[in-house]
Amino acid sequence: MSYLSRFKPVAIVVVILLAIGLVEFVVVDRLKRETGGIVLDTLPGLSDAGQINSEVGGNFIRTLLVITANSPEERAAYRREINEASQHIIASLQEYEKTIHEPQERELYDTLLARRKKYAEIRNAVFDLCDKNQRDEALLLFKTALLPAYEEYTRTGDAIFAYNMRQGETRGDHILWVCNATQLLVVVIGIAIFISGFLTPFIAVRFPPRMEMASAKDQGISK
Repeated sequence: MSYLSRFKPVAIVVVILLAIGLVEFVVVDRLKRETGGIVLDTLPGLSDAGQINSEVGGNFIRTLLVITANSPEERAAYRREINEASQHIIASLQEYEKTIHEPQERELYDTLLARRKKYAEIRNAVFDLCDKNQRDEALLLFKTALLPAYEEYTRTGDAIFAYNMRQGETRGDHILWVCNATQLLVVVIGIAIFISGFLTPFIAVRFPPRMEMASAKDQGISK
């Protein structure tokens, strides 16, 4: 029994080291997931959402330029710019969809697509009026229908951008919390190891003689 008791400090140290290793593994895994979410989800989402909002705003201005163009050639040039920007928007939407993992974000994205479709349909109607040289009618449709559709469209885009901002802030707060908690835990474990290491020699010196005395008494009684 005394032989096994001498290995208790070693067993305690092994258990403490295993616990430290487990804590480190959990902490690193949590940090990897949070940083991975920022790098693979939040940052691309912010970039794509910002790109979409920028291209949509530019196309809206070009649409007004199409209405006020003085020649078919000028109008066609603006239409080509709008088509090129629309292709960029489609590419950004496709890239953004790859980063969607939450139901709320999916709902925002689907709403954005629906409002984009409505906006594009009204814009095409405006272009048709322009092609027929009905500038006043096109300008009226622009003000009464396209402008409200544009506001709804961009409002949803802003909501997606804000959603990704909140996600980034939340993940950043989690990383900060884990780092602070880990720092405190390391300090506590370090102090515990220091105290146990400081007291172990005294315990090892004091207790074995008592055990030997007890065994000697047991032997005397048996005789």
